[in-house]
Amino acid sequence: MTSNMKQRILYWDVIKAITIFLVIYAHGLQFFTEDENYWQTDFISQFIISFHMPLFMIVSGYFARSIFQQNFINIVKKKTLQLFVPSVTTYFFVGVIMIFLRKQSLIGQIDNLLLNCIYSFWFLKALFIFYVFISLCKVLYEKSSISLYIFIIIFMFVILNIPVQNIDFVHSLTMFPYFIIGIVFYKYKKQIFVYDKFIFIISLSIFSLMSIFWQSNEYNIYTHHIESGRHRIY
Repeated sequence: MTSNMKQRILYWDVIKAITIFLVIYAHGLQFFTEDENYWQTDFISQFIISFHMPLFMIVSGYFARSIFQQNFINIVKKKTLQLFVPSVTTYFFVGVIMIFLRKQSLIGQIDNLLLNCIYSFWFLKALFIFYVFISLCKVLYEKSSISLYIFIIIFMFVILNIPVQNIDFVHSLTMFPYFIIGIVFYKYKKQIFVYDKFIFIISLSIFSLMSIFWQSNEYNIYTHHIESGRHRIY
């Protein structure tokens, strides 16, 4: 290993590997069983979905270091190519293939295909939104903290007044706090590791306590508020 190569941290590689496996396994249980509601009754499925996406977002937030290392324009350009474009193009091409395999009319499905390109691979689009939003907040804060506060107030006012049936932003709203946790963990990791055992015990206790009240029928991260979301191609 050369001196200029970044040294990998084993426990982060393990966490990322576990997270990737859980996401794939959970989707396998969701889509490769005859019962569409299997995940609501299966213990393993309920256990996985209770934390796997929050964990994924925490890890993503921890490695979102470009927010503090690059300017706003570069971040938008880079994350557009890394996150937004692949999520749209992948769904489009796979969707076209599925239409032909199912011998459906491309013309009849094209509107549904294009609309679902917006919502497909929601985690990539959520990450894109997080990068852009936090980078913009960083720019405003560096210029004037007052401008940041005004921006957040206006932003919250707009979000809270958008009819939920007109936009599907539930994924970003629910996952944003975990992305922030990852960023905070990165920024203050030295201080956090001093109390790592205490934080682990408290976190495990809170998770265990909340699990008692966990109801799978209240899990709505895949619930789409727009009507067309019910008619996906696959």
